[in-house]
This record gives sequence, structure tokens and C-alpha cells, in this order.
Amino acid sequence: MLRNILTALLLTLSLNAFSQPDIELIYSELKLSLPADFTVIGDLGGPDNFLVFRYGNEKGKKFIAFTDMISSIKSISKYLQKHIV
Repeated sequence: MLRNILTALLLTLSLNAFSQPDIELIYSELKLSLPADFTVIGDLGGPDNFLVFRYGNEKGKKFIAFTDMISSIKSISKYLQKHIV
């Protein structure tokens, strides 16, 4: 019984999430609204920590990318404190 209730709740929430025309993304302390019809999401990681949304199937076209600028600013600030100040 509990399994059926949880399954129904999960199904209802997932259908509601995918029915929205836009999604809300909070990334690097920024709140963004993006079109929900993306085809691929990628996280490149590394020191720049890129997050990429691709719209369509052509590589290198129709994409939106974000980088974690807050992390970069904090690391630059730490570097300056150690080596300059």
C-alpha cells in the first residue's frame, strides 16, 4: 500500500516537473530560468566547473553554458591573500 502511494506521488511530481515550459536553475548563487526543452545536460567539472545545456542534436550549436564564477573569485582571493597581501 505504501509502495503504491509513493509510486503515485513520484509519478505525479515527475509529470508536473516535465510539464513546465521553463525550469528554474540555481547555479553559483544565481537563480536562472531556462527553456525546458534541452536535449543534453553536461557538467565539465575541472577548475572552471562548466555546466552546459544543449538544445537540439547538432554538436557545437544551440547551447547555453555557465561557469562557477563565485568559486573562481574565491580561489583568486585566496591566492592574492597568500602571495600578495
